[in-house]
Amino acid sequence: MDVAAQVAVAPPATVLAYLLMHSRRLRLRALALCAALSSQGCGLVDPGDQQEERALTWCSEPASAEVAEVLVSSKDGGSVVSSVILLEAQGEMIAWVQQPDDPERVRRFDYVRDTDGNVTEETLDEGTDGTVEKVTTTIYDEDGQSAGRTVDHDGDGVVDESFVWVYSIPGEVSVVQDIGLDGQADSIQITTLSDDGTEPRRVDEDTDADGTVDASTTYSYTDSGQLRELDIDSDGDLVPDVIVLNEYDEAGRLTRSYQVSDEETVPSFSETYEYDEEGRLVFITYDESDDRVADRSTRMYYDDEGRRVREERTTFENSEASRSVVEYEYGTGTEADRISTDDNDDGSWDSLQTRTACGD
Repeated sequence: MDVAAQVAVAPPATVLAYLLMHSRRLRLRALALCAALSSQGCGLVDPGDQQEERALTWCSEPASAEVAEVLVSSKDGGSVVSSVILLEAQGEMIAWVQQPDDPERVRRFDYVRDTDGNVTEETLDEGTDGTVEKVTTTIYDEDGQSAGRTVDHDGDGVVDESFVWVYSIPGEVSVVQDIGLDGQADSIQITTLSDDGTEPRRVDEDTDADGTVDASTTYSYTDSGQLRELDIDSDGDLVPDVIVLNEYDEAGRLTRSYQVSDEETVPSFSETYEYDEEGRLVFITYDESDDRVADRSTRMYYDDEGRRVREERTTFENSEASRSVVEYEYGTGTEADRISTDDNDDGSWDSLQTRTACGD
């Protein structure tokens, strides 16, 4: 019997015990990357300093990553928004450190994976004290599907919330939430899948686990498997409150997406998409009301290698247009090494984001 089957027939207390048995012990980790990575030139960079000083004092654990990336954003040349992403040799993320504008507010996420690459544990360290504030543990069945999850919201070693996935009927998945760990379901979500099990057909939400559907979402697809219609019933009266419709061209590319209510035929929101001869998305218009007049638009430009190099974003308000510009610069790869943003199209950059790798 696989894990999902065990979970399906076991009482909630047994499920919780099973999850706890398979979870790893909480690890108190200092908020920093290891010195080994720092010595390679990895760290949170202050772009306000042209010398780009890097901290070399961070370390509390041996280096386990072979690759790291540093993302740095500088707003108006001053405040810092930066992230350091640690990757395994296979390219899977094992840690992510964020430093927002406030240097005292730093967040670190650590990820533990099984041999199949599934995330079995995620820890959050928020602040500068090196204490784990949140731990999420997930187990999987033999098919790699989620079978159970526990959440410790305050890092005290006590599970505060649990989720159990039940695959009792072919093509149907139930997720049961137990907040108080009293063995009673607090909410149930049931997802009905397509015949091949790859796409959702309907999602029912029983927000208080009383056996009554309180909200539902229904998905319809084209013959080629693209999402054609999304019906959202937010109050469980079996009548959709919001309907989202998608249109495609002969090449299967999305050309229009718009939203209507059950009582209206004029879209309350719509987006249109245009492509060039190479099939690249080059223009998007947004109509955020029902006047059939564009409120925003985005035009995109590409280099000879098909990489997006520039975006011109225009907003129309009271017959006046304002524009912002984003430019992307690349090295040898397909991921931008530098992103520059001019918020008001005055010819000067308001924010810069750079991406480097360890050793650069």
